[in-house]
Amino acid sequence: MKKFFDSFLNVSVPDPDDARRRRVLNILLLGTLLATVVGFLAIVVGSATSNELNLPETQILLGGTLITTLGIMGIYQINKRWSGRWAALLFLLLLTLIFTFTDSPDQLSNGRSLFIFTLPIAISSLILIPEASFLFALLGGSIVAGLALSIDQPINFFAIIGFFMLALVSWLSARSLETA
Repeated sequence: MKKFFDSFLNVSVPDPDDARRRRVLNILLLGTLLATVVGFLAIVVGSATSNELNLPETQILLGGTLITTLGIMGIYQINKRWSGRWAALLFLLLLTLIFTFTDSPDQLSNGRSLFIFTLPIAISSLILIPEASFLFALLGGSIVAGLALSIDQPINFFAIIGFFMLALVSWLSARSLETA
């Protein structure tokens, strides 16, 4: 069983840092795939028991899980066969895009779902370069600001500052890991 997982997770490349990043990305892809499958099952069971399977919101969620699954499989192939950096960038952009549509603009910009934009910030410094955390802090902050403005709410500057503080900590951690 261990050999199977190792063959799935490890990527044979000469650079040990690249191999480490690609392995971490494969672990994240596997975890995201499992979460997507569980989410799909929860949506189907919950919607079927409440007769809401044909609602547009449910169809969007089911479509999102399908797109996520296909995206993960494609990104895995890119990571294994071509480029770890491109695969990592695509994974983080896919996460960010999916997160943008997981809740209402109000909840994403100032509410319960605001925290999900921290995930690409923290992950980016591990699977890309350490400085990538600032790029995803900027991207997440821009999305949060855009969502707030789209519904005529004030921009949550404290959350955006928090994104950049997390980016700083992620950058420091990833730099330490690379120099070790």
